[in-house]
Amino acid sequence: MTTTVETTRHDRPVIDSRRRASARSSDESPKRITPDFVIIGAPKAGTTTLHQTLSRHPDLCLTDPKEPDFYGAQFGRGRDWYTSLFADARDGQLLGEASTNYSVGTLGPNGCDVPTIARRLADDAPDVKLIYILRHPVERAYSFYVEQVRTAQALGQQEGYEQTFEQYMQTDRRCVAGSRYIDVIETYRRYFDAEQMLILTLDQLKADPATLHRRVTDFLGVTPLNEGKQASRVVANNTNQRHESMLREKLVAPLRRIPVVGQLGAALPQPCRDGIYKLLSRSGRAKRMRQELTCPPMLAETRAALLEVLREPTLALASQLEIDLSHWLV
Repeated sequence: MTTTVETTRHDRPVIDSRRRASARSSDESPKRITPDFVIIGAPKAGTTTLHQTLSRHPDLCLTDPKEPDFYGAQFGRGRDWYTSLFADARDGQLLGEASTNYSVGTLGPNGCDVPTIARRLADDAPDVKLIYILRHPVERAYSFYVEQVRTAQALGQQEGYEQTFEQYMQTDRRCVAGSRYIDVIETYRRYFDAEQMLILTLDQLKADPATLHRRVTDFLGVTPLNEGKQASRVVANNTNQRHESMLREKLVAPLRRIPVVGQLGAALPQPCRDGIYKLLSRSGRAKRMRQELTCPPMLAETRAALLEVLREPTLALASQLEIDLSHWLV
């Protein structure tokens, strides 16, 4: 199936991004700073790994932390706030960020949809380069659910604790819609040329990270990373770290409430405290806590239904990118 993408942008001169970055830092007002490149998602598809790798490149400056979401839910914070995120940029560096909400939209009182985000970005940075990394659509949808629930748990929010994946995907449109990648691509191509968008897959990142990172640096027009820094493995999102920290806190909290034990524990060196936690983590109490904090698996019938729902957009994506995505259909 071939998908036709309608383009509504006006012709304009192409501006070299490295020249823009240098001129911006010396001649322009700081309030006019805009990104040279943006990783727009997809959520749970390897964007954290890519962000961490590119952050080590001497010619690039990425926001820290990841996910500023300026063109989405944080748009109301204003230009000065966004500019402050690039305060450490050196002259000549390309400026970039990674906000996965740009490909799924946001919820809540400041929420907005993908077309709104794309339009804001195009109005502000028409020459920006976009990087979109994709994952098996059903696996991404379930992983997105797990991250949302774990984030709610870490924040102490009860909502979402007991929801199954089947319940959650009925309440959060981003869960499944975020895996209709062809729709997102078509939306952005209403505002940006095809040459401004680099589309990658998590499969490529896992199979050959050095080649994928070379494609990214070539796309951005900067020198490749050295071999040692190229071969970065796919890393877990920091929600996993928060999840483990929450479990640790729950396990050691009763000990800290015992006056003498709590004082002694605080005085112990970190390796000793890590050893105590390791012992506690093997207990029956720890096992029960993990079960309570573990999200229910996706039902087999749900997976089959989602594969069917996402079959057509996946085939359209494969046709447009001219790559084999047959393993995403099973």
